[in-house]
Amino acid sequence: MATPRDITIDNLNGNWTLNKALSSEVDPILKLQEINWLFRKAIAVTDICLRICTSHTLNSQTGEDVVKIDFLQTPSVGRLASTTETRTLNWKAQQHFDYFFGEAECRSSFVRASSGSKNDGRLRPDFELQVGPLNMDIKRFLRGEISPYADKTNSISEGFLVEEPGDGQGRGLWVHTHERSVRSDWEVEQIWGFEMIDEKRYFTRRLVVTGSKGRHICGRLVYDFKGYHT
Repeated sequence: MATPRDITIDNLNGNWTLNKALSSEVDPILKLQEINWLFRKAIAVTDICLRICTSHTLNSQTGEDVVKIDFLQTPSVGRLASTTETRTLNWKAQQHFDYFFGEAECRSSFVRASSGSKNDGRLRPDFELQVGPLNMDIKRFLRGEISPYADKTNSISEGFLVEEPGDGQGRGLWVHTHERSVRSDWEVEQIWGFEMIDEKRYFTRRLVVTGSKGRHICGRLVYDFKGYHT
């Protein structure tokens, strides 16, 4: 189901499921993150239900709006346990642990737009790439300049919608996250936003996973909106 217009990047409250037909293949991504074969096969045959809660609080010292995004991921069938995660969008390091990915250090923040590449001039998310070494094709993919489909790697993409939540500063708003495993070699960097797919608006996460020996995989996860919180 397409995402309603009142669901924005600073208000993702709702229930979601991964649209596997529209998303990149998940198994190679999880394999590079060293997830074992049994877990990967379990993910392949079940739907993951995602409940997102966004909260806004005021920092009493700075007066700034502090945004937290809480996730509860629950497999629809099988014996996989649920996992929870909280992202505070202030780009400060947070420690996270769950049985699936292990121990990781995460950073998250909102980002706005800069002018796009000279080829298309579109507004794209502006951020500093965290995974290394610097690879401009990775950054172009995360910014939404390159198509997520394997057979169109170098094709120009419409990319993320430039939308204005509450403050309307005219430069869009997206979420930028970076996660690094504490005990393994993998890193994940993501940009979250909304894209038009088959003329429907979807919540998407563009990501790159890097592993040992310079290996990396780019992919896009597309989510169906399943309803508001009850």
